[in-house]
Amino acid sequence: MEELALGFEDPAPRLFHALFLGRPGESAVDRAARLSVARDVLAELREQGADDDIVRQDAEYAHALLRLTLLGRRPVAGSAPADSKGEAA
Repeated sequence: MEELALGFEDPAPRLFHALFLGRPGESAVDRAARLSVARDVLAELREQGADDDIVRQDAEYAHALLRLTLLGRRPVAGSAPADSKGEAA
């Protein structure tokens, strides 16, 4: 039975990261939809975290991931615009 249990991976961490960090090449429409859901999930985690330390830590982690995503999308003053592959021109 132990071999069977070891053969399955919990998809939750990957889904959590995908929700808050996004995926390479996502369209603007997909990004907007993902961010809308991510903000709703973050609000729910914060609400539930008032009574649960683990959920509160999940909310803090989600917030940090979301900030990384938003910071990564802002142009840096004085930098060259990125091309479609995200490389400086």
